[in-house]
Amino acid sequence: MTRGVCPIAFFHGRPIIGRMKLVGRMLWGYEVRRRHVVMAAAALVVLVLGLAGDLLPEAGFRWGLAKALRGLGMVEVSIDDTDISLFGGRLTVRKVVAQPALGKALGIGDFDLKFRWRPLLDRRLVVDRVAVEGIDIDLKRDGDGFVLNGLPLAVAAAPPSAQDPTPSPPWGIDVAGLELTHSRLHVVDGDFVADIAVERLLVENVNNLDPRRAVSFTLKGSLNGAAIALSGTAHPFAAEPSLAVAAQVQALALADFAALAARAGAEGLSGKADLSLTAEGVLLPSGPSVKVNGRLALDAPALTAPAAAKATRLDLEIGRLTWDGTRLDLAATLGAEALDAKVAETGGTAGRLDLELGGLAWDGAKAELSAVKFATEALAVTAPGGKGSAGKLSLDLKTLSWDGAKAALAGRIDGATLAGKGEGGEGTAAALALDAARLDWDGRRVGWQGGLKATGAHVAVAGHDAAPDAVDWTGHFDLDTADLAGQAEGKVGLGPLRLAVGDIRTGLRAAGAEGKVTFGKAVEAELPKTRLDGLTVQDAARKTDLATVERVEAQSLKLARDGAVSVATLTADGVNALRKEGQGGYNWRLETKRLRLDRAARDGDGDVSADEVRIDGMLARVNRTPEGLVGFISDDKAPKDAKETKAARTRDEDTTDIRIGKLMVGDSRVNLRDRTMTETVRIDVMPLDFIITNLDSEAPDRDSAFEIKAGAGRGLITAAGTVRPFADKISGRVDGKITAFELPPLSPYLAEALGVNLQSGHFDGTLGVSADQGKLSGALNLALSQLFIAPPDPKAPAKPGKIDMPIATVLDLLRDGDDLIRLSLPIRGDTTNPDVDISDAVAQAVAGALKSTLLTTLKLAFPVAALIELAMDADDPSHLALPPLAFAPGIDALTPEHEKTLTAVAELVKGRAGLKLTLCGKADDSDWPVVAAKRRSADRPLLSKLEKLVGYDRPAESFGPPDHNLLSALAQRRTNAVRDFLADKGGVEPSRLFGCRPMVEAAEKGPRVELLL
Repeated sequence: MTRGVCPIAFFHGRPIIGRMKLVGRMLWGYEVRRRHVVMAAAALVVLVLGLAGDLLPEAGFRWGLAKALRGLGMVEVSIDDTDISLFGGRLTVRKVVAQPALGKALGIGDFDLKFRWRPLLDRRLVVDRVAVEGIDIDLKRDGDGFVLNGLPLAVAAAPPSAQDPTPSPPWGIDVAGLELTHSRLHVVDGDFVADIAVERLLVENVNNLDPRRAVSFTLKGSLNGAAIALSGTAHPFAAEPSLAVAAQVQALALADFAALAARAGAEGLSGKADLSLTAEGVLLPSGPSVKVNGRLALDAPALTAPAAAKATRLDLEIGRLTWDGTRLDLAATLGAEALDAKVAETGGTAGRLDLELGGLAWDGAKAELSAVKFATEALAVTAPGGKGSAGKLSLDLKTLSWDGAKAALAGRIDGATLAGKGEGGEGTAAALALDAARLDWDGRRVGWQGGLKATGAHVAVAGHDAAPDAVDWTGHFDLDTADLAGQAEGKVGLGPLRLAVGDIRTGLRAAGAEGKVTFGKAVEAELPKTRLDGLTVQDAARKTDLATVERVEAQSLKLARDGAVSVATLTADGVNALRKEGQGGYNWRLETKRLRLDRAARDGDGDVSADEVRIDGMLARVNRTPEGLVGFISDDKAPKDAKETKAARTRDEDTTDIRIGKLMVGDSRVNLRDRTMTETVRIDVMPLDFIITNLDSEAPDRDSAFEIKAGAGRGLITAAGTVRPFADKISGRVDGKITAFELPPLSPYLAEALGVNLQSGHFDGTLGVSADQGKLSGALNLALSQLFIAPPDPKAPAKPGKIDMPIATVLDLLRDGDDLIRLSLPIRGDTTNPDVDISDAVAQAVAGALKSTLLTTLKLAFPVAALIELAMDADDPSHLALPPLAFAPGIDALTPEHEKTLTAVAELVKGRAGLKLTLCGKADDSDWPVVAAKRRSADRPLLSKLEKLVGYDRPAESFGPPDHNLLSALAQRRTNAVRDFLADKGGVEPSRLFGCRPMVEAAEKGPRVELLL
């Protein structure tokens, strides 16, 4: 300051000059006036201000900035350069470095600020540009606070508004551009480390006085080496602030955030993430409104807790996500590869998983889903109660709604190669399709309208093993989950089915039913139509086929809650029962072409009823052996004694009542084989027709009328009457007629009783028997024709009989003048032990014969031009015989030569009304090798074909001793062949043809059929 110049002061608004007064003095030849002093002072002020504006701001700013940084704890502060122009509104700082006592230096590369002064007078901060470059910050958590580059940062105890309650007048902010480049922020929070690199951050158009102007921003940088890019706009000063942003993240390592995830309970986070996202949001008075779409891709994501999960890749694409503060709307797709997840003891894996969410709407009270598609491959799930797997599984959900109390959905589930196993059982399916046109659930009741299809299924539960190859159900299903009760209505079809319950194996080729089933504590059903095809039932333990049914159809099948069953009509085609294969096996014991029941029922007490039962085409094979009836009684199930049998029958009668309006058996047959004799008895009853009416076990005193018609060979048996089958002691009446019944098949019974065999004969007769309270009375009247006995076997042991005289003599005595033996056999006793007194009948007949003629002489004369040479019967010279028909060994078929000869014999017999012909089939030892070879070929077809192929002729002795039964059957077939030709083609009346008992001889005369006159 120039000496003698006093400072200028103001007192009451006026300037005061100091002690030294210059006014009036002469200076450099001029008088100093007051105006000169004022001008000089003003020039001095201008000079000082100019120097200060040029020199002091830079020095002062550097000094102030350095002092401020040292005040923050920085011991070393350096500022490379500053450039300040206060009047030009510019501030530039280069390379600021601040080093704390302990810690990393804080550095700023460049700081560039451009602003304008004039708006400050209006409390507006107008900045044209703020540019910062090269900031390097280390931020580390220390307890409850942070340390910035080694410098602790204090946290205010209260918000600024609480410390200074007096609000400041609002300032206006107008920033054209904020830019941060080449900067870095290193954050350490415990185990979490984040390295944020900002390549460029630009914010433009920040103006709170023009809320309509959009603030734009862009960011390009990286997070722990992962590229990050942000761009968007915002309206932060609008009445309803809004934001629109687009973000991209590439190759973000999730393991870098494992520490933060662990604090939230998620441990072991790993993998890499790629994110592409766009979002729009606005802050409304009612709350925020947000719209988001984008894509998140995770490579090898993994997590160890709270759930252990990992995948090769996971893709989430959000097509639409909107939230208006009250309603959420979402559309997204999710895809995963090689997914593996486990929560506690429950886990699952999937080779691939895809989820497409067409729409999710939620308003806080009700949720709605639409167009949801879920698909997975190679799925496997495990849980404490079991496990399951699926080769493929897909869900197509059209709609789903949930209001907190009720759910409704429509959709479809498809699966392939399914398997499941639990404590209660296990199951598999090659394919499964579950369709729900609508499914409702209110927390207790489930309603399902749709269908179910499955193929290649197998279910094993509680000892039951079921394998339906195909299941198809459509209809409606209702279930009360609390009571496990409800109903199912619709149509079901089953393909091939295999069911095992214990040792019983059941098979089914196909089945179908439609109707309604109600279930719960009891089951009730109404099935208008039911069908079963190819039903089989086997006993695996005994290797026995219990039954097969080709087809079953039921009309109006009903099942009541008490267990009662009723059906309007039930038909079964191709019914077979009881068969065993292998060693000791036997063919079907019962075969039926068709079985029909009309208005049949079984009530809750087990009583059975039917208006009509009809059996057509039945074949019953009754094979009696010393051990019992083959196939009908098993050794392990046979009663131990008669008392046990009677007791079992009594229990059955006490528990089961039977009522049948009409029982009919038509076009049927019975094959009887009695092997209890030395020689097998073979009787074939066909055809068999039987009708009985009014069967009712609850009305034992009611008469049941019946009719029976049966054929046996050429014979016929007819009978009719009434019976009371359910009375304590059977009562009834039967009257019958027997025509042309052949006797040779019954020869084994006579041989067993009297030691002789019948050679020929048949009988006609009538039967009249009554039963009153079990007591029998009546008679069988017989007329025996051509009854002759075979020559006795000298090697057979003699058997005592009831007749003392020789059998041949007795028969001669019994014959009357018509060469008939007439007997009337009294029938007495009771129904459990009938008594037929043959001796009394024989005595009466013999007495009558002695009064007339003892013997009759048969004289036959033939014309000289006889067609066939006559010869005497070598076995019985009293008979004339025609030349026998010779057969090749093992053959029973007629040759053309045989037919030519028999045609001539037929003409001879038809020309003489009194002539009768007896046919005697013979077999001998020469037949045995051929018969044995045929049996061996049937038993071992492959080995027999191989031997024939190589030309091997098995010696006769290798077949063992001759089987008398097989040779006897061959002889009988030869007799049948000749008799059938004479009757069917030759026109001979069957009543004039008689068959002998088949004979087996030594190989002397050869296989043949003898023709005896």
